[in-house]
Amino acid sequence: MRRILLLILLVLLTIGFIFSNMLASVHPPYSSMGNIAIFFMIACIPLFAGLVYCWIHVLTSPPKWLAPLLLLHVVLAIYFQIQAVDEYRLLLVNNYPEYETNSSREEVEEYIHAITQGTHNQMNKMYFNLNTWLAFISGTVLVAILVMHFKRRQVKSEIF
Repeated sequence: MRRILLLILLVLLTIGFIFSNMLASVHPPYSSMGNIAIFFMIACIPLFAGLVYCWIHVLTSPPKWLAPLLLLHVVLAIYFQIQAVDEYRLLLVNNYPEYETNSSREEVEEYIHAITQGTHNQMNKMYFNLNTWLAFISGTVLVAILVMHFKRRQVKSEIF
């Protein structure tokens, strides 16, 4: 039953990531209608908790090397994503004059920085992509392994 729940949660997560990725504005002027992917960002919290719960019951005895590998993956994914956001900002700054030439370079950089922070819909492709999807799943498995590890340590300390 928990494997089916795990599969359902993974499918919901995948659909949410794909849909949220598709909501990004492609060309300036960027929409200021708001970002409906915020609802999915909020839904990611219970999805994370549900996935951790399922992984705890599905992964009964994960190998010892898995936790360090997942930690390395999550750290590298975050680093890669930060680099990708910086490159994306530079790309937007360099391409923005094609759409609007009345602004100075500093104004364009301020505008691009403003729309590429927080939860603007311009950032959906940066937040919801294959890298972040894999990091999210790796994070849930890592947290599940850590919870199992600390539960086992607690049980062992209660025995002695």
